[in-house]
Amino acid sequence: MLANQSPTTSGLDKFTANILQRIPQRHLHIPFDSIQNDEQYQHSLLATLQTISLTNPFYAKQTLESLLGHRAQTVISGDLMDSYYDLLSTLLFSKPLLATDPDLIQYNITPQISIKVWETPMIISGAGTTGFRTWEASLFLCEYLAAEMSTTTAMTTSFKGDHKFNGLELGCGTGIVSMFILKFLQSISGNGSVCLTDGDSSLIEKLAPNLTLNDITATEAETEIATPETSITHKSQRLWWGEDSIPENVDIIYAADVTYDSSVIPSLVTCITQALTQGVKYCLIAATIRNEDTIRVFELALDQVPLRWEIVQERETSAGGNYSNISGQAGLVWYAEGTPAIKIYKIEL
Repeated sequence: MLANQSPTTSGLDKFTANILQRIPQRHLHIPFDSIQNDEQYQHSLLATLQTISLTNPFYAKQTLESLLGHRAQTVISGDLMDSYYDLLSTLLFSKPLLATDPDLIQYNITPQISIKVWETPMIISGAGTTGFRTWEASLFLCEYLAAEMSTTTAMTTSFKGDHKFNGLELGCGTGIVSMFILKFLQSISGNGSVCLTDGDSSLIEKLAPNLTLNDITATEAETEIATPETSITHKSQRLWWGEDSIPENVDIIYAADVTYDSSVIPSLVTCITQALTQGVKYCLIAATIRNEDTIRVFELALDQVPLRWEIVQERETSAGGNYSNISGQAGLVWYAEGTPAIKIYKIEL
């Protein structure tokens, strides 16, 4: 389970993370007193709102109206007040984004690592895929990996020194989990390779802008991000479960929200079995429990192979809000009220 929110959580950091994640305005808590006492943050917040206004001017306008409509003369310092109102004046006639309009969302997984994603967050499914938005299970898996890779575990040692992390993502969608791993590898001067896969070729083609946004060079071929001490490579390819072969030299497979329908379970389990048989050490699957019957089909399919599995982390149905991450430190990811329970499965031969 997730720990209670740490008392050391910065209200300012949380507020910034929330507006970058575009949480609904009705859930946005503005720390007026903290903003008033930190002029440096007031400068930073103005820059953040200017950036948001480029892709979602209506959201920036709403945030400014909430901020300036409450004790405006005392919250923002006099020198900056004109700049805030100048920005608001340029946004007065902005309209809400359409459901099909993309937005540039930033997820602060840890205080040190954030991921930017072009996505259409209001679209649940379109063009035969659910991969146009980031799902909560992906964020929870990122939080889990952040905790695992930041502690003394077998996973951590596979990132450092002479060890090399070799991972593959199934159903990568927006690519957020793999991008987090790549940025983590860069942050610790680690070594590794990451393969992003999805059954939808159009989603693979859309990965390039997101990779570029996160300073991860993107090409169709394998790309290397290297320093004299490190070697980090990544590639993207289409992979149809149960039909296409798993690439060689993969140690860990990970995926989020790939158990959404019982009809895909047989091919998913076939793919996992194939991977483990050819030498993959284990698979991590973050599953959102929208339907107990569907997740039971998944567990029974694993048992029938048979494969060994355990639930290594889970979170209960969300009451909504920011939570501490799995390590028990201050959490910056926001989960909507009613977010279903999420379980992370570790699967081995």
